[in-house]
Amino acid sequence: MLFLYLKRIIVHPCLFGDSKCRKNIIDRLLQNYTRQNSPHGDKPTTVHLGIYINSFYSISEQTMDYSVNIYLRQQWYDPRLRFNKSEVSDNKDCVKLEDKIWEKLWVPDVFFRNEKKADFHHVTIPNRFINLYPDGKLWYVMKISATLSCMMQLQKYPLDTQICPMMLESFGHTMQTVIFKWLVNKSVESTDELSMPQFMLKGYPTKDCSKNYTTGSYPCLQVDFILQRDIGYFIIQVYIPTILQVILSWVAFWINAEAIPARVSLGLLTVLTMTTQSSGAGQSLPRVSYIKAIDVWMSVCLIFVFASLLEFAVVNVYSRKDTNSVKPAGNGDAGAAEAAENFGVRSSLRLHDQEQQQQQQQYQIPKILPVNSGGAQTPGSGRNRIFYSDGAGAAAESTMLLLSNEKSPPPKQQQQPESAGQQSSNSAKLTSAQIMSTNTARKIDKISRRLFPLMFLIFNVIYWVMYVVVK
Repeated sequence: MLFLYLKRIIVHPCLFGDSKCRKNIIDRLLQNYTRQNSPHGDKPTTVHLGIYINSFYSISEQTMDYSVNIYLRQQWYDPRLRFNKSEVSDNKDCVKLEDKIWEKLWVPDVFFRNEKKADFHHVTIPNRFINLYPDGKLWYVMKISATLSCMMQLQKYPLDTQICPMMLESFGHTMQTVIFKWLVNKSVESTDELSMPQFMLKGYPTKDCSKNYTTGSYPCLQVDFILQRDIGYFIIQVYIPTILQVILSWVAFWINAEAIPARVSLGLLTVLTMTTQSSGAGQSLPRVSYIKAIDVWMSVCLIFVFASLLEFAVVNVYSRKDTNSVKPAGNGDAGAAEAAENFGVRSSLRLHDQEQQQQQQQYQIPKILPVNSGGAQTPGSGRNRIFYSDGAGAAAESTMLLLSNEKSPPPKQQQQPESAGQQSSNSAKLTSAQIMSTNTARKIDKISRRLFPLMFLIFNVIYWVMYVVVK
């Protein structure tokens, strides 16, 4: 019995402790181990890669990059590190190697081809480990935070979907030495709590990105993160405010055209507000040479607001053009008032003359004979006596002034009614022109009340179909 117990101690040194067992196994395996040599000699070593995504914590359109925190998983076989499973205490499947053992073993020289910056994590201990299996399989995991470049296409911003790659390539080993493959069913995984402020991770397809250089062909694997932008922020901060500003500019169509300060103030306010918001929407974007969806939206909204201001200018011109063109050639409004006053005075004088003529026609005057004091007729005397031929015997002396050429009035008196008629015609023309111009201005406002909303609705249909429905 004593002999059997001593035999077990010699064969199973791990019975005295797991740490001592690991140390004995590693020391024995590394006695003739060379780190510079490939595990399979002249044959290429197949390395399986996998990624576990912890978080996306920064996606920047300005710098065209994104930051990600991942677990990088690597698996390969090294036949030089095989050992018997019976040598491990409690029949464990693998042996966890000590820290910094990777500095003594051959490990794949994987790097991120599109990396801008990357760091290992060392709090509270170095965040990586290696497990060794009895058949020589090694499982190497490390935690990395990396900032990777992503050349974004912003033609549909902010209604866009970006594809950001992550390329894992061998730095020093060609495909004659190393072959990269994705882990089966574990190529890319992510935590269930993964979330981003402005994006949604829609998928992560994988592909091969091996590339030929002057020194040979180097293996490379690529995963594309499909990031769809969440437009909720832009709906609240950009689209709804600009729509309300455009609608506010249409309020001017219901304001009277004579309220010039109100309509001008409203138009300038909406134009300046739209210009300020348009410049603020593009501050976080790079200065690209192509037109983005946000540029189309802000530009068209600015055109609608500016067009409403121009519409008032047209209405104002139509409401004042004809009034200025038909004014009398006097001193403006004073001349028109004076002409109207003179026309009224002359009309009253004509009415008074007509009344006097009617009163004179009531008397029957058969004959008027001018005579001198001796009874003889003296034509051409300034003062005349009038005798009635009815023999009344009573001579009624009346002194009257006979006006010569009664049937031909002076030229000045004949021109007065004609001048008054012309002024009456001009007044009628002025009134009709004012009515026509006012009706034209109101008609333009009425057309604008329907035309502007209809055109804006058509633009919205085309915009959203083009940038959201059409892929």
